[in-house]
Amino acid sequence: MTKNLTLLFFIGLAWGKTGIKISGYDDLNNTFFCEDTSQNNISAFSFINSLKKVSNSNQIKNRKLRKCIAKYSKASKKFNERVVLYQKGKTHEDGIKIVEDIYLINNVKYWYYVGGALCVIIIAPYLPELFSFLSFLLNGDLEGEEDDYSTLEDEEYEKKFNKRITEFGKKTFIPGLAIISIGYIGKNIKIGQKESIIKKSDTRAPKIHEYFSPNDLEEAIKIYNTLYH
Repeated sequence: MTKNLTLLFFIGLAWGKTGIKISGYDDLNNTFFCEDTSQNNISAFSFINSLKKVSNSNQIKNRKLRKCIAKYSKASKKFNERVVLYQKGKTHEDGIKIVEDIYLINNVKYWYYVGGALCVIIIAPYLPELFSFLSFLLNGDLEGEEDDYSTLEDEEYEKKFNKRITEFGKKTFIPGLAIISIGYIGKNIKIGQKESIIKKSDTRAPKIHEYFSPNDLEEAIKIYNTLYH
């Protein structure tokens, strides 16, 4: 019997059917009441995480609401980071003292983005053929295999254009690798430390009502209630 119940539980999860609907927001505890009063309140994190999964789809068309979800998610991420630092810090009369290492390059991802973009320019002329090949593998239809409307002039222009792109890519490839290398090396060079104090009040979880207006929150609850039901 227990095995059967467990199997049904996982099948329910696989289909995404939670069976839990929200009736309102608990401002005091920053949680959400369930229509089924026998269920525990839903945390703000679970609520936002569920909405975040569909924030880029057609299920949330309200741009302002998507921004609210993104802002709260960002605030929650910073909160979690502060909590981790708070737990690792040392006791101080004003709170918890933390010491963070400072590196020559802290935001290395931007170096990787720029360097990577410069590196891939050299293969740009081959990307249409690559995408066509991938389409053939996925759909069995090799797009662009024949083009009855193409002219000799178009083909000549395309060859010249691709040649210019390739030549330009040859000039940017090495600088791109250099930028990536500098970023990698810089993120491993420690140049100092920064001390700061985190107060207990700084570890307070962000409240939903600080990021959502009453109307936005009402709409968010309606969307949540239609996601898995």
